[in-house]
Amino acid sequence: DWMEQEQERGITITSAATTCFWKGMNQQFDDHRINIIDTPGHVDFTIEVE
Repeated sequence: DWMEQEQERGITITSAATTCFWKGMNQQFDDHRINIIDTPGHVDFTIEVE
C-alpha cells in the first residue's frame, strides 16, 4: 500500500499489480510468469483468507 490513507487505515484502497518470473532454484524450469494483484479489502476480512 503506497497511499498515506491506505497505510494509516491498514487497508488497500486502490488495486495494484506486478509481475515476476520464476525458473526454479537452479533455473531448471522454463520461465513461469507470476502475476501478483493486491486488491482492495478491509482488515475485518483477513480471517477469511488466512
